[in-house]
Amino acid sequence: MILKHPEAELTALIDIKHYSELGLETHGIPFFNDLDAFLKSDIETDVVNIATPNGLHAPQALACLE
Repeated sequence: MILKHPEAELTALIDIKHYSELGLETHGIPFFNDLDAFLKSDIETDVVNIATPNGLHAPQALACLE
């Protein structure tokens, strides 16, 4: 959906599985296997879509806000 939106830019993908296991093509978009690696990359991002189990939302959101 993000790739198709004219006013959005997908800056990174993050998943514990390799993108090939997910059936994804990265289209040259950086892919990370954990949130900490993404946050250390200093990729400028305005919005983070957290799609993990509910119990992980708060600590991941707080890490993104920092």
